[in-house]
Amino acid sequence: MELKPVENSCAVEIDPGVPAIGRIRLWVPEAIVSNIGNCAVYPVGDWSTSADGLRQTIPVENSVGPGNCPRIDETSFECCGIRIPADQRVEWETSVFAEKDRTTFTIRVTNLGDQPVRKATAAICMKFCEAEWWSDERTFGVSGGTAVPLSELGMDAGRPNTFQAYLLKGVEYENVFYREYWGINRHRLDRALLVSEHTEAGLCVGIESESAYGMHSNRGNPCTDMLLAFGDIEGHGTAEAAGAMWVRRGLGKDIIG
Repeated sequence: MELKPVENSCAVEIDPGVPAIGRIRLWVPEAIVSNIGNCAVYPVGDWSTSADGLRQTIPVENSVGPGNCPRIDETSFECCGIRIPADQRVEWETSVFAEKDRTTFTIRVTNLGDQPVRKATAAICMKFCEAEWWSDERTFGVSGGTAVPLSELGMDAGRPNTFQAYLLKGVEYENVFYREYWGINRHRLDRALLVSEHTEAGLCVGIESESAYGMHSNRGNPCTDMLLAFGDIEGHGTAEAAGAMWVRRGLGKDIIG
C-alpha cells in the first residue's frame, strides 16, 4: 500500500495497489468526542513523512477546523440543528504506517482540561473514493456470534438518513450526536470489525481495532467507520489506541470466520 497525506487535514489517502478497490481516504481522526460531547472536530494540520510512514501533531489551536460542526461558543458545537456540548480541549499525535496489504494507525491523545474526558473516542472514517462496488449488503460484521451483512441489521434508529451506528455488546454511548443523528442500532456487534466485500474482484477491505466502542457506516457516502476507544482520560492525562485497515482475498463471511 502507498500513503499520501491530504493537505491541511487529518486524512491520508491510501492506494491499496488494487484498481478494482480504488483509492481509500482514511480520516485519523475526523473528531475527538466523548460520552458527553465534542472535544475536537474536523482538525487541520500538516503531515511529516518518514521512511516508514506519516506522522502528525495536532495542537489545540488546530483541533477545530472548518466544516458543518462549528464551535458556536465556549459551551457548545452545533451540527445539522443538533446542539452538542463542548467537552475538555485536547491535542494529539497520529502515526500511520503502510505494509503490503495493511495500514496501521496509532493516536495518542492528551486531555488539556482539569476534568476527565469520559469514554474518549477518535472518530475514524474509512471512505471508499471509487465505490460503485460497495454496499451494506456486502459489508459484514459479527453480531450474536454470526457474520451478518449490515443490511440485515436494518436502519432502526436516528433520523431517516443513510447513517447508522453499531455499538459493541455491553457498550453504552450517550453522545447526543450519535444517538440523534447517526442513530444507534438496536443490534450490537461482537467485535470492532467491518469487512466490505468486492464480490467480482474476490477481495475484501476491512477496518478493525482491539480498542473501540463501536462502528458505523454511511450508505450515501460509502464509508465504514470506527469509534476508536481510549477509555476515560483524566485531567491532563494521556491515552493511546490503535487500529488497522487491510485488503485480503476471499469472501467477507469466510474472512470474518
